[in-house]
Amino acid sequence: MVVVSVGAVLLALTGCGGHADTGEAAAPPPPVPPTTAPATPTAEPPASSSPSPSSTPAWTACDPDAVFSWEENACDDYDPCDFAYMASREGGNAAVVDAFIEHIGYGDPQRYKGRLNDCPQYLPAWRKAQHGFGDGSYEVGKEVQPGTYETTAHLSGNRVGNCYWERSGTNGRTLANDYVTAARKIQVTIRRSDHFFTSRGCGNWLKVG
Repeated sequence: MVVVSVGAVLLALTGCGGHADTGEAAAPPPPVPPTTAPATPTAEPPASSSPSPSSTPAWTACDPDAVFSWEENACDDYDPCDFAYMASREGGNAAVVDAFIEHIGYGDPQRYKGRLNDCPQYLPAWRKAQHGFGDGSYEVGKEVQPGTYETTAHLSGNRVGNCYWERSGTNGRTLANDYVTAARKIQVTIRRSDHFFTSRGCGNWLKVG
């Protein structure tokens, strides 16, 4: 009867997988070098969408002799730079102020002011025109502010003729009025207590005080 010790069995089991001639454990397989992904090319930054500075101005003097609006460089009556330029040719800076007073209600004042940045020589006249108004009837405090106003005809060397103006109260009663057949200029002070100021045939008025 052959007796095999438990220690011998265990020794035999641990030897499995080792080298047959030495009984040593098998060496672990060599490490696999990591695969390096190819470098991704860096994308070029997008070109700037901002236009390069132009050597030509956004506005150039239009051609007042162009008869039709589709003619090259014809003047546009709704462009503040164009009609200011045309007015200046006819009557200088005073005519530009009058032109702006008459065009104030045609569009958005801020849009007009933004456009005038392209023809800044007319900005002073535009600022002055903000304190003026033409013929019509105006509610004091809302449509026209209290103060002293003068007609603008004398600024261009002209005269006022057949001009009627009137200050009236809340009940429609006439507080003061006048009819002027001919004058170099007319001056009127609109009071805070007035309700309406009316002007007919007087041309434009500009605040002077």
